[in-house]
Amino acid sequence: MNISVAKKIIPNYEKRVLIYCRESRDDNSENYERIETQRDLLVKFCNQNGYTNIVNIVMHDDMSGTDFSRFDEIKEMIKNKSIDTMILKDSSRLGRNQIEALKFVELLEEYGIELVFEGRKYDKRFFPLESWFNEQRAEDDSIKIKTNLRHKMEEGVLLIRSHYGYIKEGNKLIVDPETTPIVKRIFNLYLQGYGYKAIATILNNDNISTPSQYRNNPNKPIAEVWIGQHVRRILINEAYTGCMISGISEKVSFKKKNTRRKPKEEWIKIPNTHEAIIDINTFNAVKEMMEKKKSFAPKTKIPCVFAGLLHCGKCDSPLFFIKLKDKPDCFMCSKYHREGRQKEDNPKKGCSSHRIQEKEIKDFLKNHFTNLLNSKDYRDYFYKNLNDINSIKRNYENTLKRLESNLNRLKSQYEKVYNEHLEDEIPEFLYKKKSKELKDNISIIEKQLKELKDEYKDFENAETNVNKIDELINEMLEKGFTKRGLNSIIDKIIIYDENEITLEDKEKYNIDDVLFKNITNNGGVVIVSKFTNIQYVFTNWWIAYLIDTNKFDIDKFIKEVIEYKGVS
Repeated sequence: MNISVAKKIIPNYEKRVLIYCRESRDDNSENYERIETQRDLLVKFCNQNGYTNIVNIVMHDDMSGTDFSRFDEIKEMIKNKSIDTMILKDSSRLGRNQIEALKFVELLEEYGIELVFEGRKYDKRFFPLESWFNEQRAEDDSIKIKTNLRHKMEEGVLLIRSHYGYIKEGNKLIVDPETTPIVKRIFNLYLQGYGYKAIATILNNDNISTPSQYRNNPNKPIAEVWIGQHVRRILINEAYTGCMISGISEKVSFKKKNTRRKPKEEWIKIPNTHEAIIDINTFNAVKEMMEKKKSFAPKTKIPCVFAGLLHCGKCDSPLFFIKLKDKPDCFMCSKYHREGRQKEDNPKKGCSSHRIQEKEIKDFLKNHFTNLLNSKDYRDYFYKNLNDINSIKRNYENTLKRLESNLNRLKSQYEKVYNEHLEDEIPEFLYKKKSKELKDNISIIEKQLKELKDEYKDFENAETNVNKIDELINEMLEKGFTKRGLNSIIDKIIIYDENEITLEDKEKYNIDDVLFKNITNNGGVVIVSKFTNIQYVFTNWWIAYLIDTNKFDIDKFIKEVIEYKGVS
């Protein structure tokens, strides 16, 4: 005989009740009450319905409904069987993440916890659909919040904390007189050839407070010493040029706090929103140096002004400075140093040393710059196409400006269409048609912009003002070579051994036939200029002559090379 045992019915006054309240900015227009008002409403509901044994009231103010980690403490109370009933205003207070909401309700059912809503009776069958609607509302609100934030970013409103070197006043940045000199010093040290770690060491030795120490925020971790990463973050921060950059990252999902970095073309950049600490030319010079190899000479603390400029003519690997015991210090192909000499049975591995002394580089650069200033024919030939380069730069800049204007206009139109769709002001079929058309046009212009910017990189940071070039050269001839000066004038210096230079290199670097033959037979150096397509070629024969005589006689060189066409 089957005997059924009725479940004991507990009267409301005996039930151990947990009241749960939540308010959040995410709820947008629904957030019309203070959380204390919600609490008082639920306490009144309990009194009216006989729930007099209130054991706890949990209030989560300004907490997102998509984040269910807020329930960790309550889950422990459930598993410990310390409550019988959980009372909320409605299902949206529980949360706006359907999967997590269903999991939580399942946990309540597993432990026999009663779920009560003040607004209406909890319906187990209807709850999955209700939680889905709650999630959709959260997603819509997330989109509206993103749109609103992007509008503020495009207006130049500062939505993050101030950058090191600045103080935040309202939504604007003003220069901080205490830390601005440190920022300038970091940029100057890098331009002198010091790397991230070396600059950090200098700042630590001088007892300079780290950015987090200076802010002294008790809620944030504080770094006790400068490290290379701190220095790098400052050097790549375009905000120091007076440009506001926003929209760098975005949430992976409206349900999660995780963020991801957005492509650079999607960042919002607004120039001249605040006072610049670093001028744009200095910032670009540092940026270019960072894109090249940045290193110290091993076992020294002396910054190497040629780091990142020297390349192997055979494998295009960078050359780096090494100290040798029984031989003069020199630069050597990094691939050769890693893999050894190239062998016939494995031509892809290894290279030759391409060894060259720093003094040799300094000597032929000094003579090159001296001739550039003093030889009329050489100078005229070297500078004659600068006007053409400037014209090309202006054409690129005007085209980029026009495309960016068109892109902003299309994005504004898309945003307007999207908002009209949310407000049901346009029918679905028209929204789909219009949004697809706008998306396609936006995609086309973004592709054109990317291609054009890639092409423009060759001209963007090139110094094409003759007076400025002369000023840089004179400064280096008087005070010695600097990393910034060399990077402003020279793109790279290529070291060739004999029988390495190719016809492709000859065309690419605009090398004269006679010099090409000479460098093929003897090896040599090609200095690739940043601002003209006319290169400076030194064969190994002329390097030897220079070392013997300590002078490079350009008139003698032109006379001996009868087929000389102006390239030296």
